[in-house]
Amino acid sequence: MKPEERLSVISQALWIRNNSVLLSKDEVFRFIAELDQLGIFSVRQLSKISNNKISSTTLSRYLPQRKRIGGRLNTQSLEDILECFRNNEEGFVNYRLVRKVLAMGTSQNVLARLTGIPQSTMSREVKDGPVFTQG
Repeated sequence: MKPEERLSVISQALWIRNNSVLLSKDEVFRFIAELDQLGIFSVRQLSKISNNKISSTTLSRYLPQRKRIGGRLNTQSLEDILECFRNNEEGFVNYRLVRKVLAMGTSQNVLARLTGIPQSTMSREVKDGPVFTQG
């Protein structure tokens, strides 16, 4: 996935999460359906992004069937995930922030997919590696 696509995905997810309480279910569904077209999130993740305004069962029923990638996503860590993405694009990884995102419940697989930080590097470094790595 290209960096601009990652940025778009994270930004859209953040916007939906932050605004779903102000929107009708139909509006939230429309935004979730648009985000789903990218195939990045599972229906459970999409439901969490909507603050469970739309259940994963409803999303499964009405969204087109497609191969979706799963993994754990804590939507409360989306701001930190965005910061990890920006740091990675600037050529460094803040492993202290990576550890925080992982401790909040987002999986390495999801964090790697959204930020572009290699999962193998993340696995090795978060154990007890450096806090910052310049690339």
